[in-house]
Amino acid sequence: TFFELFSRILIGRKNCPDEISRTLERGIDLEWEDLYDLVNPFGNTRGRSFNSVWTFDLDKDVLFLTKHDKLCSAPLSLARDRLRTLDDFELVRSPTEEIVEEITVPAPYWDLQLDFNQRKKAFLGRILRDFGRTWRHLLRREINNTTFMKLAYAVSWIISMDLGLVERTGFEHVCGRGGRYIGAADLSRWDAPDKAIVQVGSRWFVLARNIRKGLAMIREHIENHAAIADTATGTVRYAILTLRRIVCCKVHDGDLVYTQPESF
Repeated sequence: TFFELFSRILIGRKNCPDEISRTLERGIDLEWEDLYDLVNPFGNTRGRSFNSVWTFDLDKDVLFLTKHDKLCSAPLSLARDRLRTLDDFELVRSPTEEIVEEITVPAPYWDLQLDFNQRKKAFLGRILRDFGRTWRHLLRREINNTTFMKLAYAVSWIISMDLGLVERTGFEHVCGRGGRYIGAADLSRWDAPDKAIVQVGSRWFVLARNIRKGLAMIREHIENHAAIADTATGTVRYAILTLRRIVCCKVHDGDLVYTQPESF
């Protein structure tokens, strides 16, 4: 098994992340690639094809074992001293435990009245729902800032219709990794800027992991960019996007008001 193979490869090795990484790659005949984030494939039907996920955190010197019903960890130092067993692992938490986002922001709320183009709303709504379903294995779990920014920028591009459409005539068979279809262990492969505040039309999108941070970013942004206000109304409009919630905001004469957080 892979577990026994890991133990035999690591036994007697020094605590050197680069050496451990090279040793694992040489000792295990698999296709290796550098990833910018960790993926938990469990929690939806696509994860049924996976039995276990082994995560080597070389910086913290810890080995994690993720299965559909548990997440365990054990020090890598044990593997360098002796052959290890499953009894060496301690339960951390459930791998299907979803992130609970703090969405409370104090009232009063801005009662924003929107006049939607119904055709555009239906079109973009369908794309956003498909996007959320496709990347649900990332959106429902902890993700790092790189993954967050890639997904958040993708949403902003969809909303502004800054996207490309490819006509499909059928559901062609796709072999191998990197095809048209997304698996439960895939990460997004597009590039995204690192700026957390981006202009979309006459408004600004604030890409923040939580709403309170987004409000603080707006206050700082308006202080440093006072000239961006609409010359006719003296108002600047923002939208805070956390990938789970969206809050519309406006700043007028230095006063910041915002809507009640809504599910996105």
